[in-house]
Amino acid sequence: MVPAASTSSTQLIQKAFNAYEYAHELKRNNLADIIRQRSRLPSLKQRFARILQCNDVRRCDTFIQRLRNETRQRSLAKDGLFFAAQFGSIRLLDYFLTHWKIDINTQQQSNDNFITTPLLTAITYNQSEAAKFLLFRHADPSVKGQYDNALVTAFHYQSSND
Repeated sequence: MVPAASTSSTQLIQKAFNAYEYAHELKRNNLADIIRQRSRLPSLKQRFARILQCNDVRRCDTFIQRLRNETRQRSLAKDGLFFAAQFGSIRLLDYFLTHWKIDINTQQQSNDNFITTPLLTAITYNQSEAAKFLLFRHADPSVKGQYDNALVTAFHYQSSND
């Protein structure tokens, strides 16, 4: 437990973080891993994904702002863009693109070690409205992914659903 002090910043940290997040914020990654393993806590990404499933921009913003570390905030916001594409949340896609100014064609390695973009993620999870929104916001459909570009990826997943 974090020692109690009279400063408001310490009290703010106590309210905002659990032990794992506090150790991670202090860049004590070994300690953070031990705490997470011992307490069987869901990871930060897993908890963030659960909040995003609620499709509530305010809760999402509060969760990100609690981190206090701008690098981690931007990293989590980038992950949030991909989760929003996966869940098909246009409201959250707009929030991440507008508020965090994340590049719409940002790339990330998927679980099966292929490069993906928010557009390819939306297509992969059959979120057609989210894919249309991303195309409307000028997402590049020619970026290569697991099955070549966005059009080929859409054909692949459409044929596998038939």
